[in-house]
Amino acid sequence: MLSPLAVIVAGRAEAEAAAVAPKQFSLFHAYVIEEWPVAKVMKTYGVTRDQVYQAKRRVGEIYAAATQAAERELNQPL
Repeated sequence: MLSPLAVIVAGRAEAEAAAVAPKQFSLFHAYVIEEWPVAKVMKTYGVTRDQVYQAKRRVGEIYAAATQAAERELNQPL
């Protein structure tokens, strides 16, 4: 069972995914969430090492903001 924070973060992450290119999100998901090695991401998606790291940084910033917003939402009194 997922924690309330995990549910909110997942929902926000899906909504925020629309703010980035689908390929960028796919690179981020494979490298950060699935924890694939950079070489596997590069080979699978046909991208450079730099593109993987750029996706991690760009999408990671959005993901971190979604996480922080979800935490604030959970900490608000009802």
